[in-house]
Amino acid sequence: MFCPAVKIYGNVEKKLYGIHWIASFSGCRRRVDSGKLVIDDAEFLCGLICDGLVDIGANIFSKSVKQFYPQGATVLIGITESHASAHSWPEDGFMEFDFNTCNLDMDGNFLLDYIGKNIGASGCSFMKIMRYEDGSEISEKKDIFCY
Repeated sequence: MFCPAVKIYGNVEKKLYGIHWIASFSGCRRRVDSGKLVIDDAEFLCGLICDGLVDIGANIFSKSVKQFYPQGATVLIGITESHASAHSWPEDGFMEFDFNTCNLDMDGNFLLDYIGKNIGASGCSFMKIMRYEDGSEISEKKDIFCY
């Protein structure tokens, strides 16, 4: 197991237990062969996210998908390092995504970029939260446009 890691900030040594990325993708317009938006096809979206997770070294142990009608999808993926989830509003071209891991070597920025490009997003706002043993958090927020 990868948890926890010791990080030193200033003169303070803290155990970093995990990093959590919370993202909002907008302008999602890429379509699958059937003509549906990628973010409106729960099975396709799950496969896409799983591919990205494997690319960064995640170990997947469970997957759950829910296709909503007339539109929308939810994907939940359990990984030994924690989890990933997505929920979409295809009528607005919008998808929420979160990824939490205790493996500090996993590149969440790569994962967000991979997903953004593959769902045809025009923008992404995300927050990266680092969670420490004493309950403290350090976060950073970024906006990325034009995938």
